[in-house]
Amino acid sequence: MTTIKLAGILTKRIKRTDTRDIVKAAKESVLGFAVKNKRLPTTAEFAAQVKNTDAWTKTLFYYNDSNLETGNACYSSSTGFQIEDECITGVSCATFPSPACCKTGSAFIILSTGENGTNETGTAPIFTILEQGDTYDDITAYGLITELKNNVLACAGLEIQTTTLPNATEDAYYTTTLIGRGGSAPTWAVSGQTINTLGCSGSSYPLTNPNTADLCLAESTGIISGTVNYSGGATGTLAACTQTASFTATLTQTGLTAVSKAFTITLNPQTLGITTQTLPDARTGVAYSVTLQGTGGRASYTWSLDSGALPSGLSLSSGGVISGTPDDAAGAYNFIVELADTCTTTTKAYTLNLIDSCASPGINIRNSRGGTRYYRRSGVGCTAWANNAGINVQQIDTMEFFTNNTCTTERCTSQTMTYNFFQGYDTDDDCSIRWTGEGGSCTFSDL
Repeated sequence: MTTIKLAGILTKRIKRTDTRDIVKAAKESVLGFAVKNKRLPTTAEFAAQVKNTDAWTKTLFYYNDSNLETGNACYSSSTGFQIEDECITGVSCATFPSPACCKTGSAFIILSTGENGTNETGTAPIFTILEQGDTYDDITAYGLITELKNNVLACAGLEIQTTTLPNATEDAYYTTTLIGRGGSAPTWAVSGQTINTLGCSGSSYPLTNPNTADLCLAESTGIISGTVNYSGGATGTLAACTQTASFTATLTQTGLTAVSKAFTITLNPQTLGITTQTLPDARTGVAYSVTLQGTGGRASYTWSLDSGALPSGLSLSSGGVISGTPDDAAGAYNFIVELADTCTTTTKAYTLNLIDSCASPGINIRNSRGGTRYYRRSGVGCTAWANNAGINVQQIDTMEFFTNNTCTTERCTSQTMTYNFFQGYDTDDDCSIRWTGEGGSCTFSDL
């Protein structure tokens, strides 16, 4: 009788050991399936690939989080179910949610109902595993979602691999791509910004608010693109040597922890340049004005003469205006101007042609005063000048005009007039002008 009882105890022990091995093998089979398929097997798939009966020939019980059966389990956001694993008397996950015996986030559980064939562990949402004894003989094995993702599937977490971004240029098209790793189809966003606002469309985010650089980040591709327009104009200039657009990019994927990284794009002005290509000709004695034009750089230009010389009577202002009345000899004047913006400088060479078509024949002046007047040429003599008669003035001459034949009563008291003075009134370049008014500096006009 004792022998028979001992044999029964031994048989029961062997069956329990065999069943533990069967349940353990079933768990390993589930994990192997997950490695191959990136998901948990369904109930049917479980039954088809494992030894599905225990040593008592009873069917194993298999329960899983069904959200982990489809797609890639790495990217599931499911939180699983709960197992209380041999919690001490009086402790449960409901009353004490943090003890070590509470296995929150369980992915699957496999159990044998033991010799008595009764499921004493329970069902979802909470399974309760007790210490083996006369009233509990279930044999169990289970897996947690964190173990499944981190240790079995080795799910790669999200990572933003891009470290720096290339510089951008004002009023020029810009494009670059943020590189991320992990996930199946992660999406990009800009922290604190709203999709499809501030000039961005097509599921993209503005980098900043206001979107000073006019750049947008595409949600699906991580491409940053747009035509930079920080200054709001189209001159390629900035108010400083550089500006910046700083933002924080976020990479997200369902089921994975989102990651963020801060970036700064340095915005440079376009290359400083001088756009005025040539200068219009100047005429001796004629007022002249032209404004040089620049582009790019910082919007605070200073112009200066780098080398060479302008014709006498002309000057270059810091604002880039060449102006004055040239009184130099006709010819080609070569010089170099410099444009500076406090950040960089650039130069350009010019040739200014000073023209005097009357240099050879001189300027003919008609007396249109209605009576005889008198003049002194270059400080010599006193010559009568009849009404409607003309006199010729050469480049070397200076002229004074009088009303009496002794040349003592001046009619133009403010100056001794030169060839260049008269040439300035010859707007049609025919070398002829007339005297029409007296008093003070006198009045002359083109003929």
